[in-house]
Amino acid sequence: HQAKLILTACDGADNSLRRAAHFAEIGKVPHLPTPYTKGGLGSAVGRSACTMLALTDVGLAAAIAAKLAQADPEGCGPAAQQLKAQAERAAGP
Repeated sequence: HQAKLILTACDGADNSLRRAAHFAEIGKVPHLPTPYTKGGLGSAVGRSACTMLALTDVGLAAAIAAKLAQADPEGCGPAAQQLKAQAERAAGP
């Protein structure tokens, strides 16, 4: 229950994508599909492959969601705004 955002690879297996959506629903966190393959998502975090990635740092989650929202404002915009507000609250005054 520490995740702030769950990302999924575009070529993930249906079962894995359903599990990611389920984890996001239970944890009440945004789940965003990415345009990246399992290999691309994995290499970003030093792994050979990664279908789902849970981000626990709200600032990093907000930054990544904002980048995804640039490419898909309708699909990722609401999550990006939510995470931006959380990051601002976490940063304090």
